[in-house]
Amino acid sequence: MGYTTHVTGEFAITPPLTWPEFKDSRFAPDNVKNSYDPSLILRISEDSVDTDEGPLLKRTATALVMRDIDEYRAYDLIDEVQSAIDAFPGHAFTGRLECEGEENTDLWRVIIRDGRAVKVEPRIVWPDEDSSPTVEQLERARRIAVALEQENAQLADENAELKAANDPQLRCLLVKPAADKDMYVGWSTVCDAPTGVWSRAAASEHGFPISRLNRADENGSSAMGGYRAGHWDDTGFVAEQRGWLKRERLGDYAVEYLHGDRQAAYRLLEPFEGETEVRS
Repeated sequence: MGYTTHVTGEFAITPPLTWPEFKDSRFAPDNVKNSYDPSLILRISEDSVDTDEGPLLKRTATALVMRDIDEYRAYDLIDEVQSAIDAFPGHAFTGRLECEGEENTDLWRVIIRDGRAVKVEPRIVWPDEDSSPTVEQLERARRIAVALEQENAQLADENAELKAANDPQLRCLLVKPAADKDMYVGWSTVCDAPTGVWSRAAASEHGFPISRLNRADENGSSAMGGYRAGHWDDTGFVAEQRGWLKRERLGDYAVEYLHGDRQAAYRLLEPFEGETEVRS
């Protein structure tokens, strides 16, 4: 028998993968035929969307998670995580895997740094009881403490992002219509429609991670990685397949739409290229 490792944790995927993107992937649950390979699979979320022809079931992949495998051997875990990242360019993977081997001291993590899966191991530091610390040692300890504080803050952000990615009420793109206005619009990339309008304080209280709000402040939206939907240089959105919504009209559109005056909202749309009217 080989050396086994217990692995927990997951990587949230932003934005979630669409059905055409993952349906043929080896990581899609429906395509897994082997008891051990792959050891990672996509978590699938299903949402019902109303259309003119009736309810439509949309499937998206929101996270990369470990399968429940007895006596798992993590020899190729890092390569497999990297394979999943490489398979879906334009999507950001955030989170970590916690790994614990059979030996008490065998603890490590798999994290993502600059698009690469990296193994991180803890370091054991023995206290020096024979002498007082030097100035250099104190400065080194200060730098380590600052680095640990930054890493803890990053892990807190990643945990908040993971929680939000698994909460249907928070699983949306967060867009800031104007840089000088305290307004954030939730935009569903599944329904192509607004899900809510908040101030920064209200969005935080609603459960959106601070890191997501910060990205919206800096870039125009919470999109990350190679995904740039809603950024300041983005021109707009497809709205329910009815027409084109210019970015500068997003705030007014969301308010009218969510207040129930859909016709007033639709009047803010423009016809698609080659068409003369907004679709009904």
